[in-house]
Amino acid sequence: MVDIVLENRNNLIANIEKNERTMNSDHLKSFVKIAESCSLTVAAGQLHKTQSTISVQLKNLEETLDTKLFKRSSKGMELTDEGQLLLPRAKRILDEMSEAQRLFKKKFEGTIRIGVPDDYDNGRLEAILASFARVHPGVRIVATSGCTANFSKQVNEGLLDIAVCSGTEIQSGDALQEERIVWAGRSGVEYDLSNKVPLALLERQCWWRNLPIEALDSSNLDHFIAFKCESFSGVCAAISSGIAIGPVPESTLGGNLVELPLSVGLPQLPMLRRYIVLSNQGRNEASQTLREAILLQSASNIQ
Repeated sequence: MVDIVLENRNNLIANIEKNERTMNSDHLKSFVKIAESCSLTVAAGQLHKTQSTISVQLKNLEETLDTKLFKRSSKGMELTDEGQLLLPRAKRILDEMSEAQRLFKKKFEGTIRIGVPDDYDNGRLEAILASFARVHPGVRIVATSGCTANFSKQVNEGLLDIAVCSGTEIQSGDALQEERIVWAGRSGVEYDLSNKVPLALLERQCWWRNLPIEALDSSNLDHFIAFKCESFSGVCAAISSGIAIGPVPESTLGGNLVELPLSVGLPQLPMLRRYIVLSNQGRNEASQTLREAILLQSASNIQ
């Protein structure tokens, strides 16, 4: 019996994922209202539709997903196991659709000053900013890329409206993304860590600078600075060339830049956490909408 239930749930998940883009939002709204009220009549009244319309929408949704979502009981319309599985996901889909619609409902004007960490996937965030600028041509985006150490202070002082910050801990704001920090080196190069570890280091007052030194010291691994610069891309280039190793976000890997296994003797590194901070002075509707666009895109990528 348990195997049958699990198989039915797996089939439903597969059908949801297969049909998510073609499911009608009105059908999902009807499904959620019926589930919350346990009544076709009440759901129809809340949605200002006839009961027959609600019944047809439910039938169409069940046919799309090839499963029964409700069963009738003394309490009214009761969710089946499959319906209980769909409900939280249906709510999330509707919430995301609502958020997406809000992004394009109103055209904004003005200037938004945003701080962007140079350890972030620049292509992804640049695409979000470019899309926002195209949808809202009256908004001027002024982006500052670099170390996030002073971003929170600049946001608090009103010098930035929004900042995407990074660190091993979220200091304030809204959580955006988590990512592994890995030790990286050049593909094909064998590093002898029994001697001093050749380290590529960010030469600036930043948590990225302290991270590898503290990690190596905690594991009693001696090191020397083989390369240092103020640019994160410069550090990645040095690691990719093979003259040093160093910690990087996992998304940075590619080409000659590869992850080094901990089995060679390197210490475990913490998770990288990114978050968005919004200025009190910058809490206008345009800045809020850009913040929501970044959060929405990030959630989409994670899923």
